[in-house]
Amino acid sequence: MDFYGDLLASGSRDKGILINDIRTPNKKILELAMHSDEICGVKWSPDGRFLASGSTNSLLSVWDTRINKISLKSTAHKSAIRAIAWNPSNQTELATGGGVNDQTLKIWNTSSGKLEKEIFCGS
Repeated sequence: MDFYGDLLASGSRDKGILINDIRTPNKKILELAMHSDEICGVKWSPDGRFLASGSTNSLLSVWDTRINKISLKSTAHKSAIRAIAWNPSNQTELATGGGVNDQTLKIWNTSSGKLEKEIFCGS
């Protein structure tokens, strides 16, 4: 799960992502169905424009909040996406880390949707 201001995004085993405004308890704002497998992590971009999510079936999805659409979808990792981080100095750059069968970090340009760099970590 991850916060952007008062919005809390959380992913779960049921394959869904819920966005709640914590100022209004027990009321979901939005439910996203972007994955077909368990969600491993979600992360808001620093400006709140994008929400990135990764799942156990290696799917990376990036949702553009301005147009309410998926702007990037990839299965470039070979196992579950276990880590997601936005570059605070370049808000269109996203890093993802794959699980034990993948062992890579990938750097994405979310504007172009392209994989910029892949780093083998060996773990």
